[in-house]
Amino acid sequence: MRRAGLIECAELLDEAFVTCLKAYVERWGRVRPHVDDEPQGQAE
Repeated sequence: MRRAGLIECAELLDEAFVTCLKAYVERWGRVRPHVDDEPQGQAE
C-alpha cells in the first residue's frame, strides 16, 4: 500500500493490527488455554 502511495491507509491498518495483537496477547498471552488430552470421563 505504501508503494502505491496509500500511506494513510497503510498507517491505519498498522494501528488496527497492533490493537488486535495487543488484545490477543492480553487474553491468551498470560494464561495458556487448557487443552485436555482425554475427554472428561475417559481418564483411568
